[in-house]
Amino acid sequence: MVDVLDVGEAHVQALVSPEATGQRFLLSAGWISWKEALFILHDRPVAGISVPPVKEHTATSKVTSYCSAEKGKEVLGIKYRPKADTIYETVQGAVEGGWTL
Repeated sequence: MVDVLDVGEAHVQALVSPEATGQRFLLSAGWISWKEALFILHDRPVAGISVPPVKEHTATSKVTSYCSAEKGKEVLGIKYRPKADTIYETVQGAVEGGWTL
């Protein structure tokens, strides 16, 4: 998962950073499950939607990743936005845009 604002920042940094010339970057702030997204929306409700109940708040899911996004952090200096902010702002924007959830 990656916030579109982070993608935009990575593009700008790739354009202005000599170290980025000719390189490709994988961007990822990490993985999040739908269940974790529901917990975020329970903690930070968005007006206009109702979030289904979830039984228990457990630790984040463990996912093995075979790709690394460290290069983007190291070369471009990307600092990813918190996943909770991305989830909340995405749903809030969808509701403001007329989506019904």
